[in-house]
Amino acid sequence: MYVWGQDRNDKYARAHCYEAESFSDIHGPLCGYGWNRSDGEGFSIFRNVVTGPKCKTCMKREAANARAVDPWQHKTKWI
Repeated sequence: MYVWGQDRNDKYARAHCYEAESFSDIHGPLCGYGWNRSDGEGFSIFRNVVTGPKCKTCMKREAANARAVDPWQHKTKWI
């Protein structure tokens, strides 16, 4: 199962897709930018609320039935 989510801090942020068992049991994002901390500490998302654009990487990986990815280093906006 996949759940789309968007950053709680920015309603215009790009939405990411997350591998999940349910809305409350989310394993991780389909791309490294879905982590809100580049060390993989966690993610803070509104589930199934998408007001901004969707991540193209996540859309491709969802179509391919891909699994969640480990975090990768990237600049974090809110930390």
